[in-house]
Amino acid sequence: MHKHPVSWWELASNNVKATAGFMRSVFEWDLPSDEQQSYYEQLAGAADNGFFGGGIYQNEEDGSSWLVLYITVDDVDAMAIRIEQHGGKILQLPFDVEGLGRICLFEEPSGQRLAIIKRAF
Repeated sequence: MHKHPVSWWELASNNVKATAGFMRSVFEWDLPSDEQQSYYEQLAGAADNGFFGGGIYQNEEDGSSWLVLYITVDDVDAMAIRIEQHGGKILQLPFDVEGLGRICLFEEPSGQRLAIIKRAF
């Protein structure tokens, strides 16, 4: 196992219903919709191997699609400092999400969006 494994993912889609349907059909993923039909989809299960899922979201930003991988770390605040020291750009300072953990969103030097997380469980 890698020292800092990917444990979560988020995909912003311009057509969440189509993206979720594609993932269901091709990869046979279990992607239940939320009750409000806001086209939020979440992958369930898989916590036993350190990977606990992800979600497909309707893109409401600039119209471009993106995928964010969440990399598990022991100390989000210390790693955020290290990211900046090595040329990364912090997009969202470390913050806590109740029941999920501590998160920091950043870009690596070429501009790819990633996140680090210390899970609450």
